[in-house]
Amino acid sequence: MSAGDGDSPGQTVVWDLEAGEAIGASGYEHGFGFEPRPRMLQWSPDGRRLAIAAGTNEIAVVEPGGEPVLFAPDETRDHPVEFCWVDDHTIFAAAWSDADQTKGGGALLSLAESEARWLTRSAVPVVLTQPVRARDASAVVGHDYREVFVIDTKGDKLISRTPLPQTFANGRSVAGWSPHGKIGVFAPPPIEQRYDRSTGRDTGGRTELVLFQPASPQALVPLEVPGEIGAIRFAPDGRRFIVLSRTVWGGVTHATVFDGANKLGVFDAQLVRPPHHFPDAGNLVWSPDGQHLALLRADGTIEITTPRGERRAAFAAPKSPKSPGEVGLMFVNENRVALIGQDGMTVFDTQGTVVMRFEVEG
Repeated sequence: MSAGDGDSPGQTVVWDLEAGEAIGASGYEHGFGFEPRPRMLQWSPDGRRLAIAAGTNEIAVVEPGGEPVLFAPDETRDHPVEFCWVDDHTIFAAAWSDADQTKGGGALLSLAESEARWLTRSAVPVVLTQPVRARDASAVVGHDYREVFVIDTKGDKLISRTPLPQTFANGRSVAGWSPHGKIGVFAPPPIEQRYDRSTGRDTGGRTELVLFQPASPQALVPLEVPGEIGAIRFAPDGRRFIVLSRTVWGGVTHATVFDGANKLGVFDAQLVRPPHHFPDAGNLVWSPDGQHLALLRADGTIEITTPRGERRAAFAAPKSPKSPGEVGLMFVNENRVALIGQDGMTVFDTQGTVVMRFEVEG
């Protein structure tokens, strides 16, 4: 997928990696151009269409080869809109409307009607961060760094709101949800850090995580990891997850593996910075069957490991003939992993053999 700059057109290209060819390309205009490259990307539950958040408040829904359906739900343009699919034809968008104070912090975007239906303020009292469809609760779950909200979007009502153990007003918070919203993990800013004059950064410390079950809302047992959280990566099974943290700025990444509230182990890796412009890629990703991880190390090595960090294979990533820019990994299937860059994509098997490569223009 490639995108233009400013108000220039963007393009979405869908590839069939088994056949090794493009099966559809769709163009769309960036409406406001503050952040033209994609911020979020999600396939619909049936896998037939793709929703892309670009710009400050624009969502484009694309079927391969078809004309996109465009929505601009945040009428205030105050929040970068986040979203999740509710069903195959409906998207929940976390946004504000400035036209009516009774409207809540979210809208349902209907593909069938090509319009937005705002939920009430009583159902969605805030603009949610990281909304996700909670299949077990038949609802949408999200947070605002103070509380976790469970919302019945079709019934337009608030099911529950669970306060965090304490309010964290300073620093960066991170949250993660299992693929179907069964459990959530909230990571507040770290505590007990100290200032390092040589780097000008805070170092050390620890982060106390909180586990949630949206289907029966309550804060579960707190967990703990070293340093400051960078990301939370859930396995496809929705139970296991990895917390990536650092105790030293620019130092090694500590990968702490959990199965629910049970800590399975910790391993360290010097990873590249996670890509900003490739929403589905990362510097550490799970395989679809949850049996392996793919890591992109700072030295350009791609490593295939078990979930506990035990190495299965390692090979060098190809050098880009152009400016390397950002790169990230994603699994194509259980046996193939893709390295995505701003000039193209290379697909490997899990032993490092190049299977195919695509060039991307623009």
